[in-house]
Amino acid sequence: MTFSPSDALREFLLIEMEEGAWSASLERRLRIQRPAGIVFSHVRPRSTHSSAGLVTRIIAALGFVPFLALEEDGGNASLLRGLLFPLPSPRATARAGRAAVARLGELVGAGMKLLGFNTNFAPVLDLLTPISEATLSPRAFSGDGREVARCAEAFVRGLTSHGVLACGKHFPGLSAAQPMSFDALPVVGKTMADLWRQDLVPYRELIDKLPFVMLSHCAYKAYDFDAPRPAALSSGVVAGLLRVKLGYTGLAVADLRPSLATGTLPDLGEAAAQAMIAGCNILVTTPSEVGKVLAGLRRALELGRLSTHRMERSLEHVRATRRLLKRPGGIGKAAVDQLTKRFERFTREFPAEEPKIA
Repeated sequence: MTFSPSDALREFLLIEMEEGAWSASLERRLRIQRPAGIVFSHVRPRSTHSSAGLVTRIIAALGFVPFLALEEDGGNASLLRGLLFPLPSPRATARAGRAAVARLGELVGAGMKLLGFNTNFAPVLDLLTPISEATLSPRAFSGDGREVARCAEAFVRGLTSHGVLACGKHFPGLSAAQPMSFDALPVVGKTMADLWRQDLVPYRELIDKLPFVMLSHCAYKAYDFDAPRPAALSSGVVAGLLRVKLGYTGLAVADLRPSLATGTLPDLGEAAAQAMIAGCNILVTTPSEVGKVLAGLRRALELGRLSTHRMERSLEHVRATRRLLKRPGGIGKAAVDQLTKRFERFTREFPAEEPKIA
């Protein structure tokens, strides 16, 4: 395999979708940028049919089936909520037991498959604590690592039954992360031993079942004490902890989209280079930042900071995972109505309000 940066670097990118409907400008951008996939985090198509039609046109414009990703685990932030029916949150279903979580995962997987989506940036594997509740609740299953692992395994099993790829996040854990701000890098001060016994338990138990793992925006003193940096940019966290100690062979995701943590990142091109050097395979960014990300990667290759051999191996891995994806089938009113009823019946089993963590 000959690595050609002018084309191949684009295959490491997942780009945030910013339009909820098809347009000529969107088609032009996709044909030019040709990313490995698209992430639908904030757009809300008007209907199930418009959503499925948008996915079909994206595939046609790219000429292959890309990663078509949601951040979907039920609750209030759900895209499926507006298209089918609101689902209970992971925390609410975890209280009802792992069988309920498995049903949640299966319904989410069924909804995603029906609409043509194939990748889910879920479940959240972070432990629920008084510190993490502000940013995670109600997406976190539990404060107990083993219970999180059991619930997450059930949720992932439901997704997998419909051919949807799961992504555990936010590695190595946010349970002790203070709220993020624009002018300060959030830092987790736990020791290696505490992370291993607590936050890393879900990853230790599920590491072979997660096609993707998304890295945290936090810095971890246990791995970067002298020069704190986001986990996605840390060789100690990605290469040392995730790859070597846990033996993870899947795709590691660095989220470089604008967020409360972006003010702490280096130049975006340099951040992209550092993430790949650290051991990530997938970079999530926005359409307007693609040029900066690609320029940073090219510069790192030219300077020898990024190994061509490692990039070739990483690209093979990305392509192999993408080959698992199947072209979406058609969508009919009867299938939508049937699944909507299943969503509704399941949701009726749960109370509307969720108590706060003590």
